[in-house]
Amino acid sequence: MAVITNAFVIAITSDYIPRFVYTYKYGPCANQGYSDDKCLTGYVSESLAYFNKSEFGTHDTGYCRYRDYRAPPWDPNRYEVTLQFWHVLAARLAFIIVFEHFVFGFKAFIAYLIPDMPKDLCDRMRREKYLVQEMMYEAELEHLQKERKRSGSRYHEWP
Repeated sequence: MAVITNAFVIAITSDYIPRFVYTYKYGPCANQGYSDDKCLTGYVSESLAYFNKSEFGTHDTGYCRYRDYRAPPWDPNRYEVTLQFWHVLAARLAFIIVFEHFVFGFKAFIAYLIPDMPKDLCDRMRREKYLVQEMMYEAELEHLQKERKRSGSRYHEWP
């Protein structure tokens, strides 16, 4: 749960994923396959939505900007989420899945590298198993020898 929670915290609160989407999909360097500081030109303006202050019921005119991906008030679909919102959301969910798989894969790799038991303990257990088997073989041999003596070591041959 901690890994998934951390993945969500990173994806939702970090500005990395929206910048990544802007750089490779909407920015001036989109479709060019490289990234530098110039590729984020216009990112702040693109990541802020417009709100018409007169909709508060006051006589104040103008617009205020807030962080979201919504259509401006002059758009026919005013204040509805834009395609960029869905791209950022999909990238965030993809990040969560990739991050979670990476962490669990890395954890499994480390668990594979570090043995559950130290080598000397494995050797001691193997030695103990060998000694127990040896004692069992000796006990069985003694039992068979006693049985042979008790029966008088008579062998019956079948015709």
